[in-house]
Amino acid sequence: MHRPLTAMLALAALTIPQVASAATCLEEKEVSGIVAFATPGVLETVSNTCKPHVGSKGFIATRADAMVANYGANRDAAWPLAKAAFLKFSGSGNEKADKAQELMAKLPDDVLKPLVEAAISTAVSDDVKPEQCGQIERLMEVMNRIQPQDSADLIATLMSLVGGGKSARSFQICPAPAVKKD
Repeated sequence: MHRPLTAMLALAALTIPQVASAATCLEEKEVSGIVAFATPGVLETVSNTCKPHVGSKGFIATRADAMVANYGANRDAAWPLAKAAFLKFSGSGNEKADKAQELMAKLPDDVLKPLVEAAISTAVSDDVKPEQCGQIERLMEVMNRIQPQDSADLIATLMSLVGGGKSARSFQICPAPAVKKD
């Protein structure tokens, strides 16, 4: 997968702490929840990072804000699934990580959400390079034609297809169940 595509599509990997247990995996629907929750913030961060490196009449300059608002409309609905997946991986079986998980689970959503959003924004802004901005702008144009939840589901399915049962940065995606023949 191309680096800019990974930066935009593997959004879920940016929200999960590096202490994930190898035995634990995220179901495709959990990945979709994280993607749906994270995408608006990632789009905003990427837009702000790339704006100085793309044309003033291009997609980022003229339509990125509307796209962020459109994708953000579903963010609150995605939060419960994203939060559950985040907490699933905040512990690792060691005492210190498990205590941190316990503490995070007790935090009210209005405290935990901004922490998760800040972690995502920082990871994305550090990962995006100016030479990727043209490809990222094109990807945003294509994503803008897709409904936000469909985009999240597509990304989760692609991540499952490519990384099912394997580590995708800092977490594993559970292998998809086998399809039964009729």
